[in-house]
This record gives sequence, C-alpha cells and structure tokens, in this order.
Amino acid sequence: MYSNKASTSSTPMKTGNLLIDVYGMKPDEEYNSLSNRKRYVVNQIIRQLLNKKELIMI
Repeated sequence: MYSNKASTSSTPMKTGNLLIDVYGMKPDEEYNSLSNRKRYVVNQIIRQLLNKKELIMI
C-alpha cells in the first residue's frame, strides 16, 4: 500500500482545483501517511527496547 519513497512527489499533476501527486494522494493525505509510517517505526523501536528490558536514559 505504501511506496518506499518517503518524500513528496516531484511531479504533481493539476486536476481541477486539487493538486494530486503521482501516488494519487492529496498533499495532506500524503503527509498523514508519512506521519503514520513514522509513528509505526517509533513504536517498533519502543517495543524492541521494551522487549530487551533495557532502559536507555537519554
């Protein structure tokens, strides 16, 4: 479902009043999907740290 390209597309297409990128998402939808991916990665890191039962003080 997600592409492995983490940046906004460089070739947006203008359709009517909406700017839609090559992935077919409006800019705010693409931002939300990027945010969800970042949240998922952070949650995975936290789970791995908790599973190791190690506390890392930052």
